[in-house]
Amino acid sequence: MSVRNSFRYSAASLVRQGLNSGSWPRMWRRHTLKSHYDVIIIGGGIHGLATAYYLAKNHGITNVAVVDKGYLGGGGSG
Repeated sequence: MSVRNSFRYSAASLVRQGLNSGSWPRMWRRHTLKSHYDVIIIGGGIHGLATAYYLAKNHGITNVAVVDKGYLGGGGSG
């Protein structure tokens, strides 16, 4: 990563962007749910996300839904 790119994503850059712009663009878009999942994980905290990662990495299960009432990873563990 170049020095220029590292500054682009630094804390100072985030503060500058926050002060200069009125609103942030949406980072996440809403998805429509599929009619079938192999696994549904309730809770998008560190344990739920780690479980989804484990299933994908070690068992090849990638048709997984992680649902949470807020942002994934944004609770007490985020």
